[in-house]
Amino acid sequence: MISNHIPKSLKSFGLLAIITLFVISFTSLYAQSKSETQSKSETQSQSQSKSQSDESGFEDSGGFDDSGGFDGGIEIKPDSAGVSAEIKEPSPFSLSGFFRSNWAAWTRRFDQGNPWAKGRQSLDLTAGYQKNHFRLVLEGHLEYDLAYLYQRENYDSQQIKQYQFRFLNGNQYAAYRLGGLDLSSGRQIIAWGEGDALSALDVISPRDQREPGVSDIDDLRLGVWMSRARYSQGQHDFDLIVKHEGYYGEFVPPFADYSPFKALLTSNPLLQNPQIQANLNQADVRFRHDQTGLSQNTQNLFARWSYRGKGLDLGFYAAYLRDIQGVVTLNTSDFLGLIVGQRKNLDITLSHRPYYLIGQSGAIPLQQFLFKWEVAAYLDKSVNEGSADQFNQPVMGANATPLTISKVSSVNVVLGLTYSGFKDTVVGLEFQKGQTVSGTTRLLVPVEMPILAIRASRNFMREILKVNFVVSTFGWQAERGGLGRFDLSYSLSDAWKWQVGYVYYIQGDEFGPFYGLGQHDRVFTQLRWDFSL
Repeated sequence: MISNHIPKSLKSFGLLAIITLFVISFTSLYAQSKSETQSKSETQSQSQSKSQSDESGFEDSGGFDDSGGFDGGIEIKPDSAGVSAEIKEPSPFSLSGFFRSNWAAWTRRFDQGNPWAKGRQSLDLTAGYQKNHFRLVLEGHLEYDLAYLYQRENYDSQQIKQYQFRFLNGNQYAAYRLGGLDLSSGRQIIAWGEGDALSALDVISPRDQREPGVSDIDDLRLGVWMSRARYSQGQHDFDLIVKHEGYYGEFVPPFADYSPFKALLTSNPLLQNPQIQANLNQADVRFRHDQTGLSQNTQNLFARWSYRGKGLDLGFYAAYLRDIQGVVTLNTSDFLGLIVGQRKNLDITLSHRPYYLIGQSGAIPLQQFLFKWEVAAYLDKSVNEGSADQFNQPVMGANATPLTISKVSSVNVVLGLTYSGFKDTVVGLEFQKGQTVSGTTRLLVPVEMPILAIRASRNFMREILKVNFVVSTFGWQAERGGLGRFDLSYSLSDAWKWQVGYVYYIQGDEFGPFYGLGQHDRVFTQLRWDFSL
């Protein structure tokens, strides 16, 4: 199946190589003239910057220093005579952001009339206020995709609604520090665990899943309303988090381009009738989430203790939470009504049911290697029982067996190894697999499915040029799909960055996250401008 598409893939990679060589050649003289100036600028920037990254899996963007005050020193400038000095304190207000112009084309759809995959223009803004022990952070993401202005009638209505014009929340919270105690409330983005591409513990923040394998990892997590108390004492951190809001992220609509359910729903031979196809194309099919908003039923509780020592990081986790992904419930009679044309819309409910989590993570550096692990036990987690064939069997009639929901307890392990012994190069390998402890093993997506992720990155020209390569597979032989991604980024200046890349999908023979994505390989490019006021 893969070999049939090799010529087109090679053509796309050839096109990328030509574009890349042209840009590098055109900008090489500019890069050389700026290298000395940029090196000095980087040295000054590194000496002035302070990072509050939590090595155990949390990242704090608030900017408190260790003494509980605010970051930034006192700026001293000589006057016109060069004798006296003016002392100026930094402003407590800050505003920064970046603009991105993203363009992409489907490499397997040039003969289908519309190869345009993306024309998204986006703006991210971060406003902050920080004074003494108090800080306020407001982040937002606004996007508009020009691709949906062309041949608009060929897109699913829900796809236009979810992809064309959106505003997404980032960090939007108020925080107060008193000694070693941090208190914060509002929409926050919090990461758990040690994994990079794979994680069994990163279950707090919802994600933007609209473009699997395309979005950068920093763009995936979304803000959700929660309150957090974090106490730091030496090498120990204690965290208590209450997530209040029933918001589960952004999903691919059922009949949108990236939906595995579209291929699953339409794979039944009985649905190949032209009239049925016309009814489905005119229908408005969407996911509906239960337990949304703010209520007593949407409260989730998370607790973590972590230790950051010399040569060893450890974390222990416990949580009572609602499943972000949810389980599918489908009304058989409504589905049949949609097929025969009696209904024009259909809601596929994603039920987000509660379960318990207990976990442990760690990291150990071994010379040029970094070994990381996660172990997570999911207790009484609701899952869809049945096979992919049963998902579309309601069209068979009243005797069909629909998908059912049952509870399963399982143990999930993630192992990671990163090597940085090569100059300017980082290579990482991660592996994830689960094992059912109690409950059925006849699942729509098996717990035992192995997942493998390989990533490599290399910097050139004093980090002006960066190359990344990622491969991820689901199943021992990628029978449930996979992807490969290559991208190259070039820093035109301190504020401007250009990127170009290619994404290749393996749709797989069995149901998985990339099921039905046989025409979705894409070449993409991005121009980014960072600014601060």
